[in-house]
Amino acid sequence: MAHSKASQQKVIASDNRVKALDMRKAGISYKDIARQLDVSQTAAYRYVAGELERTVKESGEKAEELRTLESERLDKIFQHGYMSLMNGDLRGGDLCLKAMDRRARLHGLDAATRTEISGALTTSSEWIELRSVLLMTLGKYPEAKQAVIQAITQKEVTE
Repeated sequence: MAHSKASQQKVIASDNRVKALDMRKAGISYKDIARQLDVSQTAAYRYVAGELERTVKESGEKAEELRTLESERLDKIFQHGYMSLMNGDLRGGDLCLKAMDRRARLHGLDAATRTEISGALTTSSEWIELRSVLLMTLGKYPEAKQAVIQAITQKEVTE
């Protein structure tokens, strides 16, 4: 059976996307990827971006399938706990609550928890090291460096 030219091009493009992404993962530049695949740099970039997008979409679909499977398992656990509770076993209530809690976490239904950070960050050794690295990095950009110094100084004065 003969394949159309368009379907052959799709197979080649798909193969090139996989090859391009593998090369990029290995640290090969887009210029060298383009040279090896005999395409433009723009095409090499599009191959990598396209394969990354496909991989992310596929991963998302698999994650959703797993979430559905876990929800079905939690339904069974909840049903078992509920039946136990209805038959007078109070441990069934604990099982129901645990299943409900797990379902809420699985589907992101719980509200985020706010965490307060206390202590003097600006006097910690980590902050001092971070500040020196930041200022050294900004050395090439004097205006940005000055703005950061001013912001850091004002923040330290108010604490």
